[in-house]
Amino acid sequence: MWTPVESILFREVSSIQGTKFASLSLSFLQTRRLVSDFGMLVAITTMVVVAYLLRNLITVETLLVPPNYSVSNSTARTWIVNPFDGSLSIGAGFGAVIPAFLVRMVIAILQGSVVIL
Repeated sequence: MWTPVESILFREVSSIQGTKFASLSLSFLQTRRLVSDFGMLVAITTMVVVAYLLRNLITVETLLVPPNYSVSNSTARTWIVNPFDGSLSIGAGFGAVIPAFLVRMVIAILQGSVVIL
């Protein structure tokens, strides 16, 4: 089923291209929808590849990471927080359920999912 914008676009392009465009199957629209789902990934990957290929012609500012990159106090903590080591209260674990459920609902709504749970 076409949206009104797609039908207008198809009508305008087909009038410009004539019967050649009108004879194409709908695979173009299906491909466009598939690519649009991964648009951000495609854009970032394309920019990284172009920057790599043109590394001798252009300068891309990058983040300088020191060689001894570590946590601020390596004796007191590690990179991964263990929620079961006793440093968090039981109430904090149960309190985290409500925001997690709300975030899950927002993701489901944005993705257009029917099932929320």
